[in-house]
Amino acid sequence: VYAMCKWFEDNYDKFRDKHLWNEYMTFDSLMEEIPHTFFPLHDGLVEYLKDKGVWTDLMAKRNKRNIDLVDRYIEFSRETYDLADEKRIWVHSRNPKYLEFWENQLEKSGLPRFRMFLGLEDDD
Repeated sequence: VYAMCKWFEDNYDKFRDKHLWNEYMTFDSLMEEIPHTFFPLHDGLVEYLKDKGVWTDLMAKRNKRNIDLVDRYIEFSRETYDLADEKRIWVHSRNPKYLEFWENQLEKSGLPRFRMFLGLEDDD
C-alpha cells in the first residue's frame, strides 16, 4: 500500500485524464477524506503519511479508535453467529429472522454504529 500511495502521487499526471473518477485520486483528496472516515487506515498508508510528515496525533487517535471498533465488531459478529446457530437461526443477510436477531443483539451490546465523522476532533 505504501508503494501504491507513492505511485499514485508521483504519477497522477500520467493517469488523471484516463477516467472521470481519477480527478479524486490525488493526495489532497486523500487528506480531505481521512478526517471523515470510520475505516481503519492500512499500515502502509500510515507509514507513507508519517514519511511525508503529515501524520498527526489526532489521526493516530482516530485510527486507533477505528481499529478498536472494527475489532469489537468482529468479536461481536463471531459471538452473534454462534448464538444464532445455537438458536437454530439461519445466519444469512436475506433471512429476516436473523436480521432481527442481529439488530436485537447489537442493541444489547451497546456497540456504537459506524458513522462518518465531521472532522478529527469529532470523537464522541
